[in-house]
Amino acid sequence: MRRVLELRLRGAQAATKKINALLARAGADDRIRGGFRYHGTATGRWSGEGFQAQNLKRPVVNDLDAAIAAVATGDYQHVRSLYPRPLAVVGDCSRAMICAAPGKVLIGADFSSIESRVLAWVAGEEWKLDHYRRFDATRDPRDEPYCETACRIFRVPSGTFSKDCPERSIGKTCDLAFGYAGGIKAFRKFSDAFTDDEVKQFNKDWRAAHPNIKKLWYRLDRAAWTAVQQRGRVVRCGVVTFKCEGIFLQLTLPSGRKLSYPQPRIIGDEHEQHVLFADNAAGQFSDCRHGQGAYGGLWTENVVSGIARDLLADAMLRIEAAGYFIVLHVHDEVVAEVPEGFGSTDEFVRLMTRKPVWALELPIAAKAWVDKRYNKREAPSYTG
Repeated sequence: MRRVLELRLRGAQAATKKINALLARAGADDRIRGGFRYHGTATGRWSGEGFQAQNLKRPVVNDLDAAIAAVATGDYQHVRSLYPRPLAVVGDCSRAMICAAPGKVLIGADFSSIESRVLAWVAGEEWKLDHYRRFDATRDPRDEPYCETACRIFRVPSGTFSKDCPERSIGKTCDLAFGYAGGIKAFRKFSDAFTDDEVKQFNKDWRAAHPNIKKLWYRLDRAAWTAVQQRGRVVRCGVVTFKCEGIFLQLTLPSGRKLSYPQPRIIGDEHEQHVLFADNAAGQFSDCRHGQGAYGGLWTENVVSGIARDLLADAMLRIEAAGYFIVLHVHDEVVAEVPEGFGSTDEFVRLMTRKPVWALELPIAAKAWVDKRYNKREAPSYTG
């Protein structure tokens, strides 16, 4: 029975199914079109169509080039002689199947910790912004905000932890899990390595280290409630505003773009009230969060995700205007296909990180790479 379960697990490689999807979507010229849906999410981000470029597997095999060469032989026994789990290796190659045309290369860059930076900027968490600015300038791993967050959680002096310390991963996980008012359930999406009591303590310490972010959750929730309660009034909350007009509650981002929430209304009693709106994430309109209403963490996530999206969209316009032909964009990364010898990673990063007029105080940085294949090798170029 154990052997059957092991074989079943080895055969259930979702990444290998991507290959069929890639081949099915490719045209006669081996190019895929219509792979992205504009404004596919509520915050304006693109969503994937067909082969879902947003969740391609990140390769874990040590030598990807050797794995590609082995798989390309088409000889199953040969692949199996080199790798004990051949299907897993095939899945590792799925991302690298996206490659540049002959005579061209792929050049790309992704924003560094953009949502963490935007969250700190929106909330006015100055110590964290200062650490991002310092890290961008020094590139000293001890200055990285994830390391500093870990230092604050474990109550040790700044600079105690570096990139290779296990505590750094705890700092990063806490940032990802707790930034939008999450708790144990949010933490479990990233790690099962700690007990519930330990996670509760991490949460308590993280919130103590980020008082302004904690305040932001309640400020945004109160601003949305006020806008619905006092229809027609513009309610400002830091860099964003809320206004309820007609059948929509509108959230205006610093860029001027608006997120709309249909059919807003107040639910609750005299002790606790929330804004409830209609959501069509499941394909039909129904009350958000199963009728529980929005909360501070949800508003915060929408604000941060929307701003990060606007930064990416602005960067895409600049990149294409400079002659880089964009063929792919995933989350906070942009990939272009250019003739060999055209442009540079330094120029690409400069285009990527140029600040819009509405975010001049936001520290922005990005890493860039260039290759024949889309395989996310370690990026050498970094500019803040």
